[in-house]
Amino acid sequence: MLTQCVRLAFICQRDNMTKYSGKGTIKYDNGDVYEGDFRDSEPHGQGKITYIDGRVCEGNWEDGKLQKGTCKWKDGKVYEGELVDGKRHGKGKVTYSCGGVYEGDWKDGRRHGKGTIKANGDVYAGEFKNDKYDGKGTGKWSC
Repeated sequence: MLTQCVRLAFICQRDNMTKYSGKGTIKYDNGDVYEGDFRDSEPHGQGKITYIDGRVCEGNWEDGKLQKGTCKWKDGKVYEGELVDGKRHGKGKVTYSCGGVYEGDWKDGRRHGKGTIKANGDVYAGEFKNDKYDGKGTGKWSC
C-alpha cells in the first residue's frame, strides 16, 4: 500500500521499505492528514491529525497512537485527556457543545469510574459504568 506524504519541502511516495523520522506531514489513503513529529515512519512526539469528518486531535503521540491530547469536533465538543487506541481512556474532560461538562474516568471511550457532570446548573458527582450512572453518587439539581 502506498501512501502520499509531504515531508519538509518535498513530496514522496513511501512504501513499507522506507522509514523516515523528523517533522513532516502525511496524507493517508482515507483522506486523514497528520502533521508533526515522526519516528520510524510513525507519528511520535507532538502532532496533529485532521480527520475527513472534520475532527481535529493534537497532542503527544507514541508509536503511531495519540496518548494524551485534545480532540475537537465540528459540533463544538472538546475532549482533553488520555487516550488508548484512539478512544478516551484514563483521566479526561469533555465539554459538550451545549455547555455541559464531564470530568473524570474513561474506559474504552465511555464514562467509567468516578466523575462529575455539570450541565444547566445541575451537578452529579459519583460513579459511572459503561457511560451510565452506577453505584454511589450525589446530585445537586438547580430546580
